[in-house]
Amino acid sequence: EETLPGLLTFRRCQAGKLVARPYLVEDVTTNRSVLAGVMAVRQTQMDRDRPLYVEFHGALSDKLVMAQRFERAVGYVESCAAALQVASADAALFAEGMNPTSWRFVSNAAGARLLVAGSKPIRFAAKDLATPVVDGATKIYDAWSRLDGGSIRIEITEQACVDPGAETAFGARAVVRSGSRVFEGCAAKF
Repeated sequence: EETLPGLLTFRRCQAGKLVARPYLVEDVTTNRSVLAGVMAVRQTQMDRDRPLYVEFHGALSDKLVMAQRFERAVGYVESCAAALQVASADAALFAEGMNPTSWRFVSNAAGARLLVAGSKPIRFAAKDLATPVVDGATKIYDAWSRLDGGSIRIEITEQACVDPGAETAFGARAVVRSGSRVFEGCAAKF
């Protein structure tokens, strides 16, 4: 809920239910990405009276929640019980997009895979993506698939990334290069 311009209140989802107690949000994320994501989704929402479902990492005190890392904001979740989990809880990296075609990249302790519509998945060992190179606000992962052949370069930049068609904003922008193909989208786990 927007109380005043630039200020947000937050109510937690706990055990599938909305907790009645509100908290004031202090957005200390990179570039105030929680606020940017919420505002971007509000602009694309079909029903602007509906509350947003927002995921972020932070610290909770008696009256304040300090948002430290934004993951996503969704404008179409009807209730806490209906909240959609975008990636498995153990995912270390999760990115997806529709440019130039539907694609998804998921990495966890068991391994990683790039899924592109109409193509065979490309699998990678998790250890190959364990340590990114950090260039400013961008994390860069380079790997070679020993299982399926092919290289991958993933660039994750922490900034609000909007998918207006889905009424969703994510905490990072993702660019994936696989061989000569380039895919662009957003990341929720990074």
